[in-house]
Amino acid sequence: MSSKSPSVLLCGATTPLVLDDMGPALRDSDLVNFEERLGQRLPEAYREFLLSYNGGDPVSGEVLGRDDDPNVPYAYGDSVRVLFKLPAKEHSVADYERLMLPREHPWEFPDDLLPIGEDAGGNIFGMELGERGRAVRFIDHERLDEPIETHRVLADDFFDFVQRFKSVEVKEAEDNARREQERRALEHGPFPSALEDQCAHLRESFPDLRAWIRTACLRVFESKGYFALHADEDSRTVFDIFGWLSWAAAGRALRDPRHATEALIADWWAHTPERLGIRGIAPDFVEAWWNDRTSRGQLREAEGGLRFSDLAIEELVAKLSSPGAGSV
Repeated sequence: MSSKSPSVLLCGATTPLVLDDMGPALRDSDLVNFEERLGQRLPEAYREFLLSYNGGDPVSGEVLGRDDDPNVPYAYGDSVRVLFKLPAKEHSVADYERLMLPREHPWEFPDDLLPIGEDAGGNIFGMELGERGRAVRFIDHERLDEPIETHRVLADDFFDFVQRFKSVEVKEAEDNARREQERRALEHGPFPSALEDQCAHLRESFPDLRAWIRTACLRVFESKGYFALHADEDSRTVFDIFGWLSWAAAGRALRDPRHATEALIADWWAHTPERLGIRGIAPDFVEAWWNDRTSRGQLREAEGGLRFSDLAIEELVAKLSSPGAGSV
């Protein structure tokens, strides 16, 4: 994750922010034109930032807000995807990353709140202007009907905001530690209780089942660096195991993709960091798996829905127990 790009320099200080894909170079006249349309001069630190970098995509976008508890795991949704960019003469900027006037934004912000960035969920980082102040706030898109003053303050001003980014080095060290912890959980951690019960139910017929599950999960982990199910064959194999156990051990037919997703989460979710289990699912993964396995005849009708067919189970067991299946 490390980057060769230098850290952002602002107000004579080095900040932890590193940017990729910065906006087009600006002239002072570009900025003056924007300020004239805005109706006021931008704060000096933000002005300097635009002239020097003109926004960009943070390499490490996590921000520790002013009032956040540093001991609470990151869970606020304020990882900055992009800091907006101002178009320059003869250089356009895509609408989804363009710095626009508050009234131009689809949410129609008041004139004294400038949207300066966005997270992956579409929430906005807004900077107060004029008499309102200089604070940077996290504007939750689910609370747009509430007054601006109720949205969380991340920083006292733009310079304070930039200083609160998590550095690339810190983020890289945290990611490495998280990956190592997750690998240990997949290799040695306890199973979720429902999955453990299912393995116990099939212990006599399939004594290596737990090892097969660990190996299948580790294959997904090695291909991604984390354990989540996406559109790849290793992920589909993990879901095949779940489909098998749902019927063979839990006696449960799967009604539809939504029910299958809910059942997977109930049986396989990793509720604690040291426990083996799913940590994420791509939104369309289960439906794609469902359609593929149905078209292949691997899912067959059963009371209450569909179940993994006997032939599909035989093929899955042969795949899991074949020579080389244990190597990751």
